Amino acid sequence: NGGTSGIVDYLKRHNTGGLILVPNVSISKGKEKKYKDDPDICCVYGGVDKIDWEAKIVIATYDQFKRLLANLRNFGFAGDIFSNDFWRGRAIFVDEYHKLVDESKFRSIMAELTELIIKTDSPVTLMSATPHYNYIYALREAVGENKQVVTVNVVYNNRFMVKSMGLYEIKQRELEGLFKYFINMDKKVCVFYNNRTKITKALNAIG
Repeated sequence: NGGTSGIVDYLKRHNTGGLILVPNVSISKGKEKKYKDDPDICCVYGGVDKIDWEAKIVIATYDQFKRLLANLRNFGFAGDIFSNDFWRGRAIFVDEYHKLVDESKFRSIMAELTELIIKTDSPVTLMSATPHYNYIYALREAVGENKQVVTVNVVYNNRFMVKSMGLYEIKQRELEGLFKYFINMDKKVCVFYNNRTKITKALNAIG
């Protein structure tokens, strides 16, 4: 949690430009609200008419990437769109990069983002709590000796380390029963479920 804000804070501390690509509108809107008074930050998602290229940091959804490229051309940046002067000195971050793989079948933009990662001269950082290592291996093969691809695994060594983990495929209707079962256990349990609305509904139902 807080990875995107951490990137923004890092870029601002080092006075560095950055393009942060995020998977959905809610993240971009959240950052727009948080940094609404900061002229160095521009958030782009569907429905935003103006892209401020004077801003040092641009936070955009994946699906707005084509629009970003079109605006770059209109703004006067010509030549190879992946290696022109706009990108130089600007770090690129792809948040939740595993979605480039998971959602590639129905989001054609994912292939273009991969092309950006391979072709741009700028440093690119891919972030995910559920990494696709095969994707990283494929990138390493695609760039050859032109770029160095480094993998960094962050390990949290503290008293909250997970002692054991079980993976179950369950339906929404089964969540309430699962939570009731855990409540009766004499231990602390952390549950991960891939839908915030459904997990909240189930928690509210059991009080």
